[in-house]
Amino acid sequence: MLISEKLLLLLTPESGKNRYSNTHLVLASGVLADLLYRGLVTLSDGRLPKVTAVADAEVPDSPMLAQALDHLRSRGSMRAQHFVTSRQCSDRELIAEPLVQRGILTRGEKGFFGLGSRALPEADGSIEAQLRRDLAEGLSGHRVLSAEDATVLAVLRAGNLLWPVMRNDVDDSVTWRSIGKRVDSLMSAAAADPSASDALRATLAAAAAVAALAATTAATTATS
Repeated sequence: MLISEKLLLLLTPESGKNRYSNTHLVLASGVLADLLYRGLVTLSDGRLPKVTAVADAEVPDSPMLAQALDHLRSRGSMRAQHFVTSRQCSDRELIAEPLVQRGILTRGEKGFFGLGSRALPEADGSIEAQLRRDLAEGLSGHRVLSAEDATVLAVLRAGNLLWPVMRNDVDDSVTWRSIGKRVDSLMSAAAADPSASDALRATLAAAAAVAALAATTAATTATS
């Protein structure tokens, strides 16, 4: 399951409605991380990194990743901050499409007069429940998380949603003061794994940059 799909499950209540005002920033950050992990884009170094599509990258199966990659190619390259604020890169319904096809989510109704985002109620809550257990065990130090699951937590933290999303799943050893440091440890452990390739380490560093970017962008959006 993609990072962006996991984020959508975690951010969407059983009713399927959009609960958080900065959901689009977190989802777009997840989409960017997905593209990075699959080697479809590169992220430059520096204070204002740019996202560039890899020239010979194949079109991904995911409709959301395909749209984001096409949008990026139409622009040549994009500052990462512009990528994560683009609605072309955070479409809830496109991210949900594979989950709907697998019977995990269903398509609900839009708001009054067909306005607003469509509700995406759960059809099978067992998938999210297992994801939450895995992430909670990782935060509690009882499970070694994959690099992608550690990135899910890092992106949630960057959007100031980690504690609201996970507070009811973690045990008493995890507090809102300690949870951020635990995510740092999980990301560091994934990068230090002897089996991790240089490409994975570079992607982890880029994913950490994406998470930091999401935090900066969310703060800028909140004060503008």
